Amino acid sequence: MFCGIVLVTAPLFSSRLFDYGIDAGDKELPAGLDSGLEVKLQNPLRFNGDEHQSIYVLSNGGIGFDYNSRSYRSNIFSKDANSIPLIAPFWNRNDLRNGGHVWYREITGGRIIERGQSEIRYQYDKTVKVLSCLLVTWEKMQPLGSQILPDENTNSFQAAFFMTANHTYANFIYSNIGWTQGAEAGFSTGPNGNDFSLPTSGTANIMYLEEYGNTGIPGEWMFELQQQRVVRCKTGFKGDTCDEVCAHGEYGEDCAQCCHCAGKETCNAITGQCPNDTCAECYFGPTCRSKTNECNEKDKNSCARNAIGYFATNKCGEQVAECNCLQGYTGDGRIECAGKYL
Repeated sequence: MFCGIVLVTAPLFSSRLFDYGIDAGDKELPAGLDSGLEVKLQNPLRFNGDEHQSIYVLSNGGIGFDYNSRSYRSNIFSKDANSIPLIAPFWNRNDLRNGGHVWYREITGGRIIERGQSEIRYQYDKTVKVLSCLLVTWEKMQPLGSQILPDENTNSFQAAFFMTANHTYANFIYSNIGWTQGAEAGFSTGPNGNDFSLPTSGTANIMYLEEYGNTGIPGEWMFELQQQRVVRCKTGFKGDTCDEVCAHGEYGEDCAQCCHCAGKETCNAITGQCPNDTCAECYFGPTCRSKTNECNEKDKNSCARNAIGYFATNKCGEQVAECNCLQGYTGDGRIECAGKYL
């Protein structure tokens, strides 16, 4: 029994790892603790609005963008001054001195490129030309400690980064998760930007990443790395596993955009267009997302007594009026602010 390590059994079947290892032409990280090597790329990996011509392959289950990413740190999604950009398929303290291998190579043609194009087309309904793929495989990872785990209780997973002319697509594939030890998974942008964590990241339940996926295949996850955010689902769908349709007033990729149609009508989940281009009161524009200045000011001035109004941005990036009770008062700010403390 290992302190802080959760042991689990493997699923009945494995996800589909790409070919890897010496026979596939891979290079390997040297055995050690907090190991990492810089890899120069033929085509840039685009992430968080930056183009990276080189990256660091890290033994701790991640891809970094500078030398400091080699050092292990927990809580990668914190927004403190020491946080750094990091792509983490399965981030925890792996010790290659106890066993396991980290393989990597860049691919510019063949079946892996073709499979990447096919899976992107299926996941996002987009036809793209993949220029190259950075493939990294963490095989039979062992935790830091004196006792060696049997192979069935180690961690094996893979990350394929498909580079196109516009975006990078990240394909995470979990073959076997045997221990967790506070592992985290997702995309950290450092002190600034929009982080994206995978479901159950940082909990013992992260082991279930090998049993679920957003591609319809257990253990396989696909993400489009756009300039400002990470996209999980194609237009019209949302949810951890992309199996929910957009709710009323939502549309677009991950249902992350808002529309405001007249009455009880809802917009097209793909285009955001309202039936007959008829918008709700106060709204206008092709997708009824723009709000008149008159209505914005009216909303701001409709706060309760002892409250102050201000403009904020909602989940769709729209400007909305909010209300806060003044110091010493409690309530929702919109209807009531009462109970002044003396």
